[in-house]
Formats: sequence, structure tokens, C-alpha cells
Amino acid sequence: MLAVFDLVRQIAPTRSPVLITGETGTGKELVARAIHALSPRRDKLVVALNCTAIPADLLESELFGHVRGAFSGAHADRIGRFQAADEGTLFLDEIGDMDVRLQAKLLRVLEEGVIEPLGTNRRVPVDVRIVSSTHRDLTAAMASGAFREDLYFRLNVLRVHLPAAPRTRRRRAGARRGVPRRVRARAREDTAAARPRRGRLAAALRVARQRTRAQKRHGARGRARADRTSSARRSCAR
Repeated sequence: MLAVFDLVRQIAPTRSPVLITGETGTGKELVARAIHALSPRRDKLVVALNCTAIPADLLESELFGHVRGAFSGAHADRIGRFQAADEGTLFLDEIGDMDVRLQAKLLRVLEEGVIEPLGTNRRVPVDVRIVSSTHRDLTAAMASGAFREDLYFRLNVLRVHLPAAPRTRRRRAGARRGVPRRVRARAREDTAAARPRRGRLAAALRVARQRTRAQKRHGARGRARADRTSSARRSCAR
């Protein structure tokens, strides 16, 4: 990871797009925010968008914005993530899952530096640094036609690859290898011996609860008999 930190410090001051690759859970968004924090754009916003969290038919509006009446439910003008991140950084998480049709529009923005909100022909200039990430193999996606090759080369100007995190299973296996066999055997014996004790404890608790309920019932009956006896004695005394 030290090599990753050094690379982040080197590429952060530039204006070039960055592609972060690595498995899910390796901290790609943290790296993207670190790149922004170390860049000359640090005083502006870093805007994040997960390309898999939004349906494909709404993702275009999220990116480029829309005007009132552009589609059903568009009751007012709304700026997109590009305008929100103007002069800052736009982080496109899981770019490999973006629809091919929308990839073409994203490519045009990267080439021309302008966007067109949905429902209008008005061209809006934007100054945004793109940092994208994916857990997919984009080379295989290009071969299958799922990802545009020209967009890939636009995004992959600078690249940061994050190594896979250690697997939990490997950590457990390593921990087991570090424990003597006799200790593991004794632990299994203690676990097996504890099961009957847990069963006896549960039975004892059930009996205790039953006795408590019975005592409460008998106590209530006894108090009622005492009250009746006391009332009878007072009557006789009169």
C-alpha cells in the first residue's frame, strides 16, 4: 500500500483523469477523495456517483441535469453532477457498469468540456476532473462490446490499482496454524462439554420460573383466606 500512497501523491496535482481499479471493498472511493484532497481543486467539491445505484434511464439526468418538462416527473429544472462538481472533482464509481449508450455521451463531455441538460439544446461548459473506478476487467468488457474502447483510453490516462484485501478465510487458517493441536483439541472438548451444562441451565431456569409463578398464585390465595378469616373475627367481636 505504500506504493499506492506514493502514486496518489504523484498524480494528485495533475489535471488528468484517473482510473482506479481493484476488487470491491478495497477502498477505491477513499483513494479518489485523497486524490481530490491533494489536488489544486481541494477547495472545491468532490461529487461522487455510483453508476450501479441508479437505474440506467435516470443516470443520464443525474449526470447532466434536466429542465422542467424534460420527462414525466420533471417538475422543475435540476442541475446534474457535472455542474455540481464544476471546478472540482467528479468521482464515477463502478464506471464499468454504465450503459453503452450513456458511455457515448460521457465521451463527448470529456472531449468537448460541455454538457447538454435533458430537454434542451443549451450547451453548458464545465471544468471537472474525472476520477472513475471499477472492479470489472474493462479489457474483457471492451472485447465483448460492453465498454467503449475510446472511452477507456480517455479515462485510463492515469491508473491506480488497489491490491486485494486479505481474505477472512486465509486469516482464520493462519490463526489456526499458529495454535498448537492440543490446544485446539481441548477447546473442542470444552465446547462439547458446555452443551449439556447449557441444557441443564435452561431446564433449571424453566423450573425456577414455574416455581415463582406457583408461589405467586399460592400467595394470592393465602392472602385471600387471611382476609376472609380476619373479616369473620371482626364480625364475631362485634
